[in-house]
Amino acid sequence: MNENLAILAEIDADYTRKTNNLRFRHRKANDLYRLTVFLVVLGLTVSLYSWGLDVWAQRRADQQTADARVLWNAELAAKEDAAKQAQAAQEKSKSDILAEKAQVVAKAFQGIKNFIDLYHYDRSDLETYARCIFNRYDAGNGVNSLQVIVSRKGQFTGYADSLTPLTEYVDLAKEFIRDWEAETSKPCDLSYQCAELTPDGIYLVTSSNPGPYDRRWHA
Repeated sequence: MNENLAILAEIDADYTRKTNNLRFRHRKANDLYRLTVFLVVLGLTVSLYSWGLDVWAQRRADQQTADARVLWNAELAAKEDAAKQAQAAQEKSKSDILAEKAQVVAKAFQGIKNFIDLYHYDRSDLETYARCIFNRYDAGNGVNSLQVIVSRKGQFTGYADSLTPLTEYVDLAKEFIRDWEAETSKPCDLSYQCAELTPDGIYLVTSSNPGPYDRRWHA
């Protein structure tokens, strides 16, 4: 009986050892599985976090690029607007100066309106009259204003600052002034600074009592 008990005890001990061994292996396998799962989850988490950072960084970069583009476009638009305003102001200034000069020349035309009506002076005649004014300006002599030239007493028949010239005279004056200012060389002899009103037309002359060779038709 003792032998049977010994055998049973040995069998029980062997069973216990095997059971404990299986439990150890099972626990080890579970630990390894948990570790594997943890590492996989950790790897996925790190990858997802890294991907999120990349997406965020890309979106931030895109937003910064978009903001920079908006700012650049705004600055460019502001510069273009400023340039347009400056150009408009310059053009307006040129236009105002031209209008001011044209008023002076047109008033000179208005002053000889009776001669124009009487002798039927045409466009060429009026250009010759204007050329007399321009020649005096080109000659210098310390005079740098068309208004000063035409307003000198006894110089241009009928001129007065108070005159209101006809629109057609103003338009002609602007055309003549543009042509005059566009010239790179002056085709007129600067000695021709006087205009003679005659029934045959307006002549540029060199003296107060011109002979036939002192007249010059439309210089």
